[in-house]
Amino acid sequence: MTSKPLLLLSILCLSSHAWSTEIVTQIPRLEVPIVFDGTVSDGEWDYIDTLKLVSHWPSFADQPNSRTWLRVAYDEKFFYFSAVCFDDPSLIQAPYFERDNLGMTMDQIAIILDTYNDNENGVIFAVTPTGSRIDLSLKNDAQGAEPIDISWNSYWEALVTTHAEGWSVEGRIPFSSLRFQSSDGNVTMGLIAYRYIARERQMDIYPSIPTDWGFWSFIKPSQAQEISFEAVNNKRPWFTTPYILGGLGYHHTTSDDNEDRQKIEDDKVTVGLDIQHALTDNLNMDLTANTDFAQVEADDQVVNLSRFSLFFPEKRRFFLERSSIMEFAFEGNNRLFYSRRIGINEGQIVPLYGGVRLIGRMRNYDVGLMTMQSREYDGLPSENFGVLRLRRKISTNNSYIGGILTTRTDLKGATNLAYGLDGIINLFGNDYLKVNLARNYDSQDTSEYDSFISDRNRVYVVWENLSRVGLNYAFSYSQVDQHFNPGLGFELRKNFKAVGDRISYGWFPKNTTRLRYVKFDLFGSVYLSNTTDKIESVATAPAFYMEWNKNSSIQLTFSRFLDNVPDAFDLSDSIQIGAGKYVNTEITAEFETPTVNFLTAKFGVTAGTFYGGNRFSASITPTYIISKHLTLSGFYQFNHITFPDEDNYTAHIGRLKVATSFNVKLSINAFVQLNSLSRVSAINFRLRYNPKDGNDLYLVYNEILNHKGKDDPLIPLSDARGIIVKYSHTFHVGR
Repeated sequence: MTSKPLLLLSILCLSSHAWSTEIVTQIPRLEVPIVFDGTVSDGEWDYIDTLKLVSHWPSFADQPNSRTWLRVAYDEKFFYFSAVCFDDPSLIQAPYFERDNLGMTMDQIAIILDTYNDNENGVIFAVTPTGSRIDLSLKNDAQGAEPIDISWNSYWEALVTTHAEGWSVEGRIPFSSLRFQSSDGNVTMGLIAYRYIARERQMDIYPSIPTDWGFWSFIKPSQAQEISFEAVNNKRPWFTTPYILGGLGYHHTTSDDNEDRQKIEDDKVTVGLDIQHALTDNLNMDLTANTDFAQVEADDQVVNLSRFSLFFPEKRRFFLERSSIMEFAFEGNNRLFYSRRIGINEGQIVPLYGGVRLIGRMRNYDVGLMTMQSREYDGLPSENFGVLRLRRKISTNNSYIGGILTTRTDLKGATNLAYGLDGIINLFGNDYLKVNLARNYDSQDTSEYDSFISDRNRVYVVWENLSRVGLNYAFSYSQVDQHFNPGLGFELRKNFKAVGDRISYGWFPKNTTRLRYVKFDLFGSVYLSNTTDKIESVATAPAFYMEWNKNSSIQLTFSRFLDNVPDAFDLSDSIQIGAGKYVNTEITAEFETPTVNFLTAKFGVTAGTFYGGNRFSASITPTYIISKHLTLSGFYQFNHITFPDEDNYTAHIGRLKVATSFNVKLSINAFVQLNSLSRVSAINFRLRYNPKDGNDLYLVYNEILNHKGKDDPLIPLSDARGIIVKYSHTFHVGR
């Protein structure tokens, strides 16, 4: 690798912006204990000023249409918030009890805390009129496709009352549940607070935050108001959570020649342990022994219409808390660390002995350290997975430099090592330069074995403007060498160099009561082979997007994709796409109904050419909130491709989810999926009883049904089945 990217990164780091100063608001300290009952009737609240809210939606900076008394305070143990939401009780939208549902259909009061005051990460605590709670973590200053993590949970309380003038809420968050920096008991954080009124898609917010950065502008830590506390000690409790699990079930294995099928019993009784503890004020330790993720929801069934691997998001809570520190991301879903490489192999669960994870901050560095050990399983050797991540912030404008090291080693001696340097530099305004440089070593790769560096490099550089208003853009260069193969990473394709990305122009129309936002996009990319310097693929896609005040939207995209397929790939068991040059041209229309309604739906239609054939695809994703106790949601996708000299390709994907909540503690979720291409159905049933934070009882039923019996009667209808009961109980020491 040449030294030019490293030199560029160094120069930008030296020329980064200096720290800026902002006005800090002192949070009032309670002198008399609050009577915590959800009524907000204590006289102590009367002496605390309400936060001055301004409109965020539908029109920024207007005076709120509804009256809200929203206050915050603290004592030596808790951060408190309260709200009196004046409203017509008959109009309050409170359609479900489900926890962690940040949907647009539910009224809510929310507090966002940037606990490290780093202008990048934060935690969200929200309460709805039914008393259901929402706690989420957020990353990357709320930028990107998935800036929030709904799997993050904390230990806190909230109570709600309804009355003739609307509804009220009191919440308290133990300081022991937060990680923050303290200097002689003085603490500075970032604060955002809002009230959301669903029927009008109205949000009133503190402080005043414009909508310039897109939908998630209202949770951007960099726009938070700095607040301070005095005489607050950062406690370091031990959260010790043992679990016991019992299960009955089986699965079938098939030999490589599909001639021999064997039924394997999966009956088990096991115990395990999870421990959380803050080693310092800012550094958390998670320790897990005999790790089991039986309660995690199953992956969605999907159809792959490309020659590249599919990416599935992480759902396991152990890997998700403050996961943004561990990120080392390139374009798209490509990354140097992909946690699903741990404990999952080709969609199958691999048992883990356990591991340890340290994450937080040491002095001026964000730190992430993890090591996990898998068991020997189904012909796979026992493996150790390790990650070390360091990042240092170099300005208040979300600029940082960092490095990462990942290792994957099995007991047979195979070793895969990857390391990299990265940085994000705020050049000016909303313009950022991101640089990622990585290298890899694999002991199993015998090509140029003596070379630790040659032909195993990864480069990604992008200059982008993050604003949603006016002209915004992203220009990138990406390169993956032929033998770059990170054992803990994800790469969609290899041995290429590429340039892209997009030019956009968006605005908020004035003098209109319904239309909210309009945007034009032009996406484009060119991929070339590193070996031949010839074009592998070229993609262009102009798009038009419109959004209305109730969050309904429509998008039209016309795409043209030239693909030089180097090797034939299988689209299905009977259809193969041969090597050659193809031009795929298609148009896609997507429409979403207003998301504030109890009945909503997303529609999508795509039509065009596809690798020498003609493609038509259609999908619908409906959701119907029937009552506080029952929500139905589904997904159906139809794909039909005709080829002149091949069999026609037809695939159906169907999903149905039934979410039942008896109250805020007891819920049942059922999930049924059908994939006509692989001819399987999947059933997932989960009962959860959560009497209080940290204590959970799960009853889980999973089954995979195989519909290939017409072709081979020896194939069993039930390919795999499992019934699992899991109970975990958290003990708090030193809280």
